[in-house]
Amino acid sequence: MQVRAATSREVALIAAMSGRVQARLTASGSLQEFGPIPADTVAAHVAAGTAHALDDHGTLIGGAFVEPAANPVTPDLLHILAQLDLAGEARRLWWLQKLMIEPDRQAQRLGLVLLDGIKLHVAARAPALLALDCWAGSTKLRDFYARAGFHLHGEFGAGGFDVAVFTWEAAQPLPVTSSL
Repeated sequence: MQVRAATSREVALIAAMSGRVQARLTASGSLQEFGPIPADTVAAHVAAGTAHALDDHGTLIGGAFVEPAANPVTPDLLHILAQLDLAGEARRLWWLQKLMIEPDRQAQRLGLVLLDGIKLHVAARAPALLALDCWAGSTKLRDFYARAGFHLHGEFGAGGFDVAVFTWEAAQPLPVTSSL
């Protein structure tokens, strides 16, 4: 199993996986709006090198987008960071979003595997700060990110609901051992 850069051949697979993840969330009663992610958004992240894949012997089972705030793929990222009190960190900040694991592979600690690979990617560019947000009302997600070594930065209002923002700091570069 490895975390690596997603390829252009995987754009449709990632977009479809995001739809399955959203369907699972909706079926469970979650109010979280995750996807489906449009294929052109996935393609933009793949082209920029900010889309990451969790690969299990040639099968895509997870993914996430991780973009540097100083050079965002999405034009609204700097506005989001200002609202979350992270704009001052933009030159060393990496923003993680759309972390997903195939629904039939969830609850197998694969999200932690994916996060560990992403942390290695970011740590190779240290000093760096990796940040993400989740719905503040989800104790399951909050506990997951805390177990993964992230610290609560704060809670912020976002479009009629609150988000919890978490950060992880890479103080010194680590040797890159994954294929990212």
